[in-house]
Amino acid sequence: MTDPLDSVPSPDDRAGPVPAGAALPAPAPAPRRRRGGWLKWWLLTSLVLVVACAVCLAISLSGSDVTPVHIVIGDGDDSGVSITGIDSVGLKLLLSTGLVMLAFALMLLVPMIVLLVLGSVALALVCGLGAPLLALAIALVVVSSPIWLVGMVIWLVMRRRTPPVTIRA
Repeated sequence: MTDPLDSVPSPDDRAGPVPAGAALPAPAPAPRRRRGGWLKWWLLTSLVLVVACAVCLAISLSGSDVTPVHIVIGDGDDSGVSITGIDSVGLKLLLSTGLVMLAFALMLLVPMIVLLVLGSVALALVCGLGAPLLALAIALVVVSSPIWLVGMVIWLVMRRRTPPVTIRA
């Protein structure tokens, strides 16, 4: 104790040397990292996309009449396709919303399809190559087990035995 007001001894102020058989305190466990956080966000994004598509579909179906699309064929400027109750701004908004939803769907579906294909290829390789190689390794271990036993006996006989080291303080 270096400070007269300090009543708690520090770890360096022990009474004597540490005995050789004394156990050291176990190290603190490393904090566990959560895995799969990206999967939760992926699923949440998918859920939001599905809900948004369902809401847009419900809104569009509730506001439509029996025949909302009119196709007019004529010689003048009055020919074309028109949607009842929607102007050019609404049509542009509808098309842009549809394109955004399509982009979100593609951003979700394309990586999932790629992962599915890669996973199926990896599974096929493991089943097609891994299982026969594992069977071959097991067969080789069983066939050569007497050689392994002789090698282990020779190693146990020939290894150098060192006496235990004592630490003196």
